[in-house]
Amino acid sequence: MNHPSPRHTAAASAAGALGVLELPADDPRLAADLVARTAAWCPHPFGVRIRPGVTVDTTALASVSVVLLGDPTRTARDFPDATVFAEAGSVATARAAIAGGAAGILARGAECGGVIGSLGTFVLLQQLLADPEITVPVWAWGGIGQDTAAAAVVGGAAGVVLDTQFALYPDAGLPVATVDALAGLDGSETLVWNGVRVLRRGQRATAPPADLAARLGPDPRTQYLPVGQDAALATSFHTRWPTIGAAVRGVRAAVRALIADDLPATALTTGGAALGTALPVAQGPMTRVSDQPGFAAAVAAAGGLPFLALALSTADQAREMMSRTKKRLGDAPWGVGILGFADEPVRAAQLEVVRELRPTHAIIAGGRPAQAAALEADGITTYLHVPSPGLLRQFLAAGARRFVFEGAECGGHVGPRNSFPLWQSRRSTGGPRCGEQCAAPV
Repeated sequence: MNHPSPRHTAAASAAGALGVLELPADDPRLAADLVARTAAWCPHPFGVRIRPGVTVDTTALASVSVVLLGDPTRTARDFPDATVFAEAGSVATARAAIAGGAAGILARGAECGGVIGSLGTFVLLQQLLADPEITVPVWAWGGIGQDTAAAAVVGGAAGVVLDTQFALYPDAGLPVATVDALAGLDGSETLVWNGVRVLRRGQRATAPPADLAARLGPDPRTQYLPVGQDAALATSFHTRWPTIGAAVRGVRAAVRALIADDLPATALTTGGAALGTALPVAQGPMTRVSDQPGFAAAVAAAGGLPFLALALSTADQAREMMSRTKKRLGDAPWGVGILGFADEPVRAAQLEVVRELRPTHAIIAGGRPAQAAALEADGITTYLHVPSPGLLRQFLAAGARRFVFEGAECGGHVGPRNSFPLWQSRRSTGGPRCGEQCAAPV
């Protein structure tokens, strides 16, 4: 959040992480002093972050092991005596950074605070890891908690970046007003202005200030906090672990536990029993795409669970589509996607056909627990879309137990949260464990 804290950096480094000191802008003397102070407190390797506006004499960085480069106008060659990792929100940015000498890439997802790209961490990380021109290690940044950290590493990331997650710890040294502003957030309180994600200041803000870049900072009274959707994780981190060191060790333990055996590596080749399929993969309903029996048959043949998109089809259209699909698939499981917010006559007509032809599964987008319960009572396994932790809490209280956590990267009707922060936030709700009673679009 553009706030330097030598104590924070030292605490993270002491726990075995690479602590990174955020350098202040437009004050090279203060930057040099902060680096020297951190070096005096921290016997372990640490890094510094260079963002636009930061100026520091490279001789002041003699004690620094790593430079995190958040300024696209500079390259690793500007810091010849340090290992340089570059922040990137796209494949193109990562390629350019590597051409400039970067030894690693920080995949900075759209859920992060401050300057961002258009892709969430979940999608961006996959694109970077799949690109043949990106041959350096990649770290995941945005929406990271113990579960998404483990998933990112299993998926090929070299590691993860934690920032706002530590905001409520005293060692972070944030102003009291900032701590108060961040406590209890659920991740929906940010907005993006001109490629910069900040904490919303009042509900009436509709246009960015002309000097937004100059007003980014840690004081919510006079500045715009560069806070991401994972601000919600600050409270859960502080509640779960008493110190920054304990949080670092907790996340590391979660990663190590997941890679202790080969089960995660085989997750998508086994484990479809809960769906009645060979693979634990459900194909989401897609209007004008997954409304053909041939498409459903292809998904089923590959081991997945197909879903027909009923959309706004009439009863006759739904019956024709479902009858042909049921005949084509035989005893294989299949489902339908229903719009819970469709006009009542349309939805009622579709549900009558659903009860007649009895698909094994259903997904209700924009639905309510009562709608799911009615289909469950008819023996149809039914999932509800859940775009927020608050809605998940309400649905759990109402008795619902099967959910689709749909991130903002998905198509169609989506909520404001990207996949990683949405998936991770379920832990604070007492919600179901993924793999047992919930699904996530991929």
